[in-house]
Formats: sequence, C-alpha cells, structure tokens
Amino acid sequence: MGNHDPQWIHDHIFESSQVLPLTELVVCVIDCGRPPLRISSLFNLRKICIEHSRLGSSLAPKFIDQLATLISQCPKLTHLEVNCHVSIERLFQFIDADNTNPPLSIEHLSLKNVEVTPASLELALRHLKALKYFGLLDNRTGFGERHDNTDIWAILYREKILLTTIFTDRLEPDGLGLYLRGFCGLENLYLRPSPHAHISSPLGLLQILSPQHSISLVELDIDTTYCFLNQWNWPFDEASVRALSSFPNLKTVGVTFQFSCIALESVVRALCFYIPSFSGPCYLRKPYSTSASKILPNYNAL
Repeated sequence: MGNHDPQWIHDHIFESSQVLPLTELVVCVIDCGRPPLRISSLFNLRKICIEHSRLGSSLAPKFIDQLATLISQCPKLTHLEVNCHVSIERLFQFIDADNTNPPLSIEHLSLKNVEVTPASLELALRHLKALKYFGLLDNRTGFGERHDNTDIWAILYREKILLTTIFTDRLEPDGLGLYLRGFCGLENLYLRPSPHAHISSPLGLLQILSPQHSISLVELDIDTTYCFLNQWNWPFDEASVRALSSFPNLKTVGVTFQFSCIALESVVRALCFYIPSFSGPCYLRKPYSTSASKILPNYNAL
C-alpha cells in the first residue's frame, strides 16, 4: 500500500483483514505520511514484524499507539520484531501497570534501534514471563548514543528469564557474561561484536559459556562484518579453536567475516578436527568457497 493510495483502499484492506485467518503481519514503513495503517484491529496475530526504513526518523505517534494497542490485545502473539526508533515504554504502554492482566504470550522478542533502559525493561518483563528468545541490537538513547547494557542482563536474571536464544552486539563481562554464568540451557547464541565488545576474544566468550552451556549449546553465530577488533576475526587463535571441543553438541558454527586471503578450507579443517560433532552442518558465511564442500560434505556457504 502506498502513501498516495486513496483512503478507501486502505479501509477496505483492513476491514477485510479482520475476517481473514491472518497470523502474521510484516510492515516496512517507508515514510510517516498518511493515510495511517489500521493495524490495531488485527487481534489474531501470532507474529508481528515492524521495520522503519528511515532509521534517522521516528514512526508516526498514531502508528506507534496502534502497534502498542495491538501488542496488548493479541492473546496469541508469540513473536515480536521491531526495528525502528522507538522506546520500549511506547511499545508496551497500554499494558496494565497493576498486573491485573495475564502475562503476554511473547516468546520471541527482537529489538533493534529501540531505546531500552533498565527501568523500562524491568516493567516490560513483568508481562513477558514466556520469553525464550531475546534480541537486542543497536540499543540507543533518545539522543542516538549507545546504552550500556550491563544492567539489562542483570534484570533478566533477577526476573528469572532464562533464555534459550540470545542475539546481541554488546558483550560486557559484567552484563552478558554474568548472566550467562547464572543459568544452564542456552541453545543458540548470535553475536555481532562491536568496538564496545569488552569480552575481548572468542576464547574469553567460550570460557564464559563452557561451565553452564557446554552441553546445551547447538549453534554459535559470530558476525564480524562491521567489527574492527582483529581478535574477533578469522582465523581464531589456536586456543579459541581448541576450546570449541568442550561443546560436544555444537552442530552449527556461523561465521560472517570480511573478505580476506584466508584459505577457507583450512578453517573448515580446523573446525572438523576440534569439534567432535562437526560431521553435521557447517556454515561459514563469507567468502564463498566451492572447494570447501569437498572437505565437508554438509558444508553450506551462505
């Protein structure tokens, strides 16, 4: 639907949508003009994904209010992804503060470019007891500065939110590190190390993970495309690669890195040697190498 379509087209689409068995809504907002989308009437959704293509600007307040209404009144909603400049308070603004309503059913919460403060997250978590997947990327203040996420992970632990999947770009030892040491059962970890990654190397990360998550971890994905910390880029040092052998159920290692002259085949050989379970799928995301498939039959380059 375009911004220049007549209002009656929008009205007809959303009136029809109310009687259709829709379970998923994906909205990419190109601008903040009129007419507004009437999403607040779609109460049977299980998955909502909102992305604003102009990250330097904010969504229209009426659209945010409709989104917040939708979140608060979708009893079947399990999957929420938001990639736009908005605060988490606005997303959950219509949920009763007195906890009279039952907790939300959201299991998958992904927040990118969303302002998340410790206080606002603590209020939201009172209604997110089913949370298993938490993505937090480019967490910023209202002035565009990056938040320190240390206290956010402490609140997740205090609220007894024990995640099976984490996707984040801030690696504070006193934040994410302490959280990972406090429980067992993490299955998937997706990292995008930034210049603020205070866990200084893959070895440091694996040493944090190993005591509590060595048995449960099945996927580790590290994206260093925009990271200028050499210790996070391939090739990992010998100690880091060797530490992977303490994760016997690790099935997938995802590595996204900038093009270099590194022989990808040697990386695959190293992983096969150190990870007992690495006869299963292996994902080394960039650069693509056809000869790697000869070394590992299940190799896939994405």
